[in-house]
Amino acid sequence: MNGPIGPDSQNIQNEKTTEEDMEYKVLNEPAMEDETQLVQKWMGDYIKIVGTKDSKSFLVQRSEISAFMAVLFRQDIHLFEWAKEPYLKFMKLKEFWLPEAPKFVNMIHDGLTIREIYMAYSNEANLVQVSDSRVREVEVHREFSRAANSSGSSSSSGFGRSFVGGLSGTQPRWQSFVQIPFSETKRNELRTLSRASATVNRKLAAVQGAKSSQSAKVERYFLATFHRVTRVVDIESQPMMGSGVGGWKDGVQWVEPPLEMVLRPIDFVIALSRNAIEVVDWRSAQPLQTLKIDS
Repeated sequence: MNGPIGPDSQNIQNEKTTEEDMEYKVLNEPAMEDETQLVQKWMGDYIKIVGTKDSKSFLVQRSEISAFMAVLFRQDIHLFEWAKEPYLKFMKLKEFWLPEAPKFVNMIHDGLTIREIYMAYSNEANLVQVSDSRVREVEVHREFSRAANSSGSSSSSGFGRSFVGGLSGTQPRWQSFVQIPFSETKRNELRTLSRASATVNRKLAAVQGAKSSQSAKVERYFLATFHRVTRVVDIESQPMMGSGVGGWKDGVQWVEPPLEMVLRPIDFVIALSRNAIEVVDWRSAQPLQTLKIDS
């Protein structure tokens, strides 16, 4: 007959259970690492990119077949491309001299490679052709100028601040130039194409291998923002007026000049400014929500 378990038996069982729990706990607790081990681990998690010391900022852009990085210095930009095996690192393609530090920089691609670099300054914007380094000035279309002039002198953010010609009295300027992503159908088509190698890096050219004469010829469109107005434009910053742009035909006027634009295709376009976050519908461009940011 089995009798009740006495106190001693209970204690022995508890001790065994405690020992097993402690052993399990030790096995599952993260091992404490000293500072030397942590530094070595951190160094192993990152790749040092040669020639980027004293850089101010960087931008990474993926295409359907590669990845590119633009590194901004005080008066020049270095363009890198990711090299596949056996290198597995960014290699420099070209560098471009700048007359002054730009307000913002964007890389513009054709689905396969970077074709242009867009640089906006205080009073103008330029497009730099990557293949031959030619520079052309981006003209401000009259629709942008008219909107800036009509809204600059009397606009109010609705949050207790007025904007005369821009932030803190500055002149209207280009705020952003964001490429609209290709459709999934177009992306699948682009993945079947190859590009002519335009790199001056011999190692990178060897990794890329022989390229056919086939190249990407696609229509590219952008959301360009001048002062407080965003419109759908082409590569020349000319506003698109057709039915294909949906509710963006007349553009969107924000309560403040955006500092950054965030695109969420088929859902939203989000404008981030000093005092507000504004959300509009992707297709209709109708305002959905405006959030005040407490300063």
